[in-house]
Amino acid sequence: MRKFISAALSGGDFEVTPVASIDEANKFLDEGADPGELCLVVDIFLDHESGIEFGESVAKRFPNVRVLLISAFTDHVLMLDPEITGRMAFLRKPFTAEELKSSLAELGG
Repeated sequence: MRKFISAALSGGDFEVTPVASIDEANKFLDEGADPGELCLVVDIFLDHESGIEFGESVAKRFPNVRVLLISAFTDHVLMLDPEITGRMAFLRKPFTAEELKSSLAELGG
């Protein structure tokens, strides 16, 4: 999925930094990523972690970050903190490159 997202967004208006884990993502964020221009694309189910919890925590830490949650499973209700719901969205897998770009544009990314 990282390769697909990277390919779909490269060469356009997006700078893509793919990471393989939440630890890598936190390192990227802590080392000076510009949170004012940042949009995370996060699967809600990660190996041993929750993409939803990670997305919420980043959105709370960085008030300008937007988060696009992705998953093939839509039967899980997403209960998000009201202060961040306007900066988080959901895109169901499978999706096309155009659907990804459109979802990011709707988030303001």
